[in-house]
Amino acid sequence: MPTVWKGKRNDPAYYRSLRELVGKEYKERHDDVAKVIHGLLAERSLQKEREPYYIYQPNRVIETQEVLLYWDRTIYTAKTVTNNRPDITVKDKRTVTNNKPDITVKDKRKKHVYLIDIAVPNNNNLINKACHKIDKYVDLRMEIERQWNVQTKVLPIVVSSTGVVPQSTVDAVNELGGGIGEIRAM
Repeated sequence: MPTVWKGKRNDPAYYRSLRELVGKEYKERHDDVAKVIHGLLAERSLQKEREPYYIYQPNRVIETQEVLLYWDRTIYTAKTVTNNRPDITVKDKRTVTNNKPDITVKDKRKKHVYLIDIAVPNNNNLINKACHKIDKYVDLRMEIERQWNVQTKVLPIVVSSTGVVPQSTVDAVNELGGGIGEIRAM
């Protein structure tokens, strides 16, 4: 059981200790949800029985002849933005800044990539967080499609801190081949 500062509420150290506690608990909850999804995908690609999420330790890279599965890996791209004006053509090389989704799945056979990003917000911020996750990876999605010659889709997995799951998360889990068991485990 984590300890919390027992001093006065107007003491700044009290709020620092709460912030550290909340950050740690959020990361653990986030990683538990990600382990459920990664375990599902690893089970399907490796054809072996899955461990419970609280025991499961994801491999950073899993590659088979059909699937490439990344856990928390940066995807490097070189984004070229062309700015055309009637009298000047400027080529500006930039890198994609949001390039580290929680899970990346490349289906080599179907030529399809899923960028999966996990969020565990409060109940009142579920839909906004899902939209933010999709918008966050627009540049990366377009660059992957261009460079890897695949169809790419961003799948936000959003589960509230109290366990509320929006329909978009249910649809995303179903698209990945999961079902009610994975949703309950989250």
